[in-house]
Amino acid sequence: MTGDVAVTKIEEEYFGTTFADYLTLIKPEYRWQAGMKTCFGPANFSYLRDLSGISRRLDEVGFHALTSLKRSCCFLGDILIPDFETAQRMAKAHCDAWTERNPEAVASRYANDTTMGMNRGDPMTSQAEIAEMAAGFMADFPNLALKLDSVLVADHHMVYAWTFEGHHKETGSHVKFSGWEEWDLDDDLKVIKSLGWYDNADYERQVAGE
Repeated sequence: MTGDVAVTKIEEEYFGTTFADYLTLIKPEYRWQAGMKTCFGPANFSYLRDLSGISRRLDEVGFHALTSLKRSCCFLGDILIPDFETAQRMAKAHCDAWTERNPEAVASRYANDTTMGMNRGDPMTSQAEIAEMAAGFMADFPNLALKLDSVLVADHHMVYAWTFEGHHKETGSHVKFSGWEEWDLDDDLKVIKSLGWYDNADYERQVAGE
């Protein structure tokens, strides 16, 4: 196969009936991944179904139009693999949950059996601990805003960089600092391991107003 997009047809026979699948293969970087799948549906029409759940008849879409359909994720079997746009949306939604002061939404980004460590500290190991940590920052900084700076993604690993800004409730100091998190994702795109980094000494100086 050559180029960036290819379509392959797979036929299988069960109990005398032939079923046909069309796989759209999309080549990000240097490898092929399954991007979309069609299935042989009622009335002998093939239907295109992407990961958003939208189905359209293949004869209505047109064979060559497969190459121009946007996707939110590609998949390999039943495993979701985020592309750049998906990773960016995930990170942006996570930052918005911080800014909207919603600790439960922050924690929901992580899997039930997750680990999250900041600056090599003792890791948190549950959504409840992460929600408690987030609620603490939100109490200390009533007007906090977390801004997404950049995102990198490769397979089930992504990194997002952020900038935190707000006024400390007790000292009144304006605090602004940056950092990043490295996320390992499970097949449902939940975070199973997170390593976070920021300059804690600079953070403490700013909180103290120095």
